[in-house]
Amino acid sequence: MDGEESKEVSKPQESNRPLVPYPFVRGKYGLNLHEKESHFRKGRIETGSGRKVMADMVQRSNTAWIRIYDEDEPAFTMQANVHGKTASADIYTRKQTGERHPDFFARNFLVFALNHFKNEGYPVVRFEAKWILTEGNEWGSDNYQEFQKLLQEGLGPEEAARLTWTGKVLSELGFSEVESIKRSDDEVIAFFKRPGTEPLV
Repeated sequence: MDGEESKEVSKPQESNRPLVPYPFVRGKYGLNLHEKESHFRKGRIETGSGRKVMADMVQRSNTAWIRIYDEDEPAFTMQANVHGKTASADIYTRKQTGERHPDFFARNFLVFALNHFKNEGYPVVRFEAKWILTEGNEWGSDNYQEFQKLLQEGLGPEEAARLTWTGKVLSELGFSEVESIKRSDDEVIAFFKRPGTEPLV
């Protein structure tokens, strides 16, 4: 995605690899990821609610991904990917009906995933956000609806992208610039980047 060739990644020294806490209260909510950052790769993970949740953490050359999903309702899923220095994510923690997964927290997962990628030698400098129109689907995109609403209120595409939930969270995490936006009738793709990042080639 960044036009980079496949290469070996260089991991930071163990002492420079801080763990990022993910919410976990046994018997209530969250995921026990506190000690999984460097060692966990695939299998079931402990949940606060007692629901069955599986996870995969995979690395292949300059590509890596994390996927965490509910065994009984796989549509409840949190997945983040990185290719070269560009990350993306598909996160569904809440249905359009308002039903939320008790163990899944979107912002915390993004922080966890980006920290994991950094620790494993993937310094993410750009984030690709894809928002899709899914009318009548219980897993609709809040970001797509919010983006369109902001456009109707008179904001430009870049400012509208910044003010979506994803845009606000990414800005907090350092991806404060909107590099480009591609729009069609039912899809929006926005690239956010860290200040000073070279343009896509």
